[in-house]
Amino acid sequence: MREKKIPSNQTGGLVILKGNLAPEGCVIKVAGHNTLNFRGPARVFESEEAAFAAIEKNQIKNGGRSRDSL
Repeated sequence: MREKKIPSNQTGGLVILKGNLAPEGCVIKVAGHNTLNFRGPARVFESEEAAFAAIEKNQIKNGGRSRDSL
């Protein structure tokens, strides 16, 4: 446990994103990650369930460029 006045990072464990992949915004969990910027392909799903199903079916490949929806 850390004191409230000495946080482990500035943003906490969640970050709000907004942009071409999430024009209405989205929430991502960043706890444990230090990367603040990313450039590259993204795989987009309509729901957590759809993302998890793709993982279970081994449809997520490193460096893949396919998208389910935008």
